[in-house]
Amino acid sequence: MSGQPWDAEKWASGRIEDDYKNAGCILTGLAVVFNVVGWSVALTVTRQNPGDGGALFVWLFPLVALGLAAAAVHQTLRKRRFGSPVFELATRPGVVGRALAGQVLVPRGLPAESDVKVTLKCLRLVTTGSGKNRRTTTSTLWEREQQLPGSLVAGEGLRIPVAFAIPSDAPPTDERNSRDTVRWDLEVQSALPGVDFKARFEVPVFVTPESARPLTDEERQRLGG
Repeated sequence: MSGQPWDAEKWASGRIEDDYKNAGCILTGLAVVFNVVGWSVALTVTRQNPGDGGALFVWLFPLVALGLAAAAVHQTLRKRRFGSPVFELATRPGVVGRALAGQVLVPRGLPAESDVKVTLKCLRLVTTGSGKNRRTTTSTLWEREQQLPGSLVAGEGLRIPVAFAIPSDAPPTDERNSRDTVRWDLEVQSALPGVDFKARFEVPVFVTPESARPLTDEERQRLGG
């Protein structure tokens, strides 16, 4: 069916990119700016106000800059190790009252025996104020977690099967009001020596005609719901 909300560009292909895909580049840019500005301001203020203890707060900016630099390095190493994971939808969309299913493809770096934690969350994001007073509050409306093994496919990296039952009273994805939205996130993590694996995908979950056909007990058991 065309013209449905799950036909939006970010979901149309059925392959969803990792939200962290460009995090390394973004953090690197922020780190460069904060380092250049932060160190310059801190040194200038300290030089102009020698012995003024109150001026020491400006050194918070270089500390933030160093933190951003460390985060940028971490994200860059993560992408170098694992590549750019994608979530391939088997259900497009995920259906309220039924299920979300698919598989996460990790190009490289994740051992087949890894203990992988998969979490599906429904989040509400409410934005208040504007300009410098703009603030977004995130609350979790629903959440389920599973421990899943990977299933190695030769030449294609690691494929992690995903299947969650979605309750019939769960709120669907809702982007009609940009200041009060509901989104669903699929998070996948694995603790490993060195750099941990972590990916997040914004997934489509909507009410469809299928929502009127509840899951059977057998289907629910198979989905872990």
